[in-house]
Amino acid sequence: MSTRSMIARRYEDGSFRAVYVHWDGYPEHNGRVLLSHYSNVDNLNSLLDEGDISCLRETVGEKHDFGETPGLANKNEWTTFYGRDRGEKNIEACTFETLDELIAAAKERWSIYVYVLDALDAAFDGSWSFNRCSMDGDLQDLEAYLRQVDLEESA
Repeated sequence: MSTRSMIARRYEDGSFRAVYVHWDGYPEHNGRVLLSHYSNVDNLNSLLDEGDISCLRETVGEKHDFGETPGLANKNEWTTFYGRDRGEKNIEACTFETLDELIAAAKERWSIYVYVLDALDAAFDGSWSFNRCSMDGDLQDLEAYLRQVDLEESA
């Protein structure tokens, strides 16, 4: 069973550019990976440029065999993409004018979570927030949420 999600960057005009992610979309996995490795706008843009994702990892990595598990991609923490690594077409990042449009698209793809990097100034790292698609359209601060999860797990 997969936990689907979408990853997006919010731009100065309020629009979003986003990709679909099939596996491990819960905050304790994809959220942590995004927070630790993709808060930099250039890193996130490299991820979005490759299109829809099967499995998010610590780096964009290199082209590899899609079905190789466990293999080079896991060993090197490379992200697995539907286009680059499996040759699928029409998997490019999509643009949405509003958060509501992004969440609606996520629901159409059976996504449970939407992650948004607010990176209004490309010269600085952004801050991550997320939405559980079954809830209202408000975004929660991802770092604060994960801090709370860690506190509860250590208690």
